[in-house]
Amino acid sequence: MLIDNEKVYDEQISPLMAQIIDICKINKIPMFATFCYQEEMRCTTSIPPKILEIEDDNSQELITELYKITYTQPQFCAFTITTNPKDK
Repeated sequence: MLIDNEKVYDEQISPLMAQIIDICKINKIPMFATFCYQEEMRCTTSIPPKILEIEDDNSQELITELYKITYTQPQFCAFTITTNPKDK
């Protein structure tokens, strides 16, 4: 049985995330959360300290790094193709 994870996210997780986001904003708690509900499909929520108008360089740096890891494509990709010369 195939589960429609996008539907699960939309119906069950998203309402909870809305509550979490509200709580974090009220209490000035930086946060980062990513849900991978299907291959190549993600939903990320981030509340960095800058948005909350607080100074927290450590949290800001961590959230920036998490965002880079989650959404940055590889900067370098390499492969090698070798062939064998034909027999003489």
